[in-house]
Amino acid sequence: MLAFLSFTTDSPLKYSFTYPSNDHDSTKGFGNLLGSINRDLASAERFELNNKVVSFVKDYLNKESHDLEKLKEQAKPYFMIYEQILSDNDLPVELKYLSVIESGLRRNLASGKGAVGPWQLMPDEAKRFGLKVTSKIDERANFKKST
Repeated sequence: MLAFLSFTTDSPLKYSFTYPSNDHDSTKGFGNLLGSINRDLASAERFELNNKVVSFVKDYLNKESHDLEKLKEQAKPYFMIYEQILSDNDLPVELKYLSVIESGLRRNLASGKGAVGPWQLMPDEAKRFGLKVTSKIDERANFKKST
């Protein structure tokens, strides 16, 4: 059975799980993890979750809700940048959340494997996208350019 997770845009951070009555197969792969985004809700985003991840998401939100609430305010200027760039390139604006997952929106975060910036790009991948990565300049840390 699938669960729907709704995040309201009102403060404080709120979420809820609902279970639809029409059960259908959600086990056909990763594409179903966040399979359908329902835009019918005026103040919430609604994601269809594979039942196998519901308990993980609940635990994560319970543990991290305070930090996520703080991040929600800090993210506004970055999300404005992301939304404009993603929209201009015909990409889903929901991709902005990947940088939250990857780096917590930390510009200078570096992984042990060499990924840097809010999107945690590896040097070769960044160069493939036209970013400068030298000993003096690393555009992976630039929110606009790396997006």
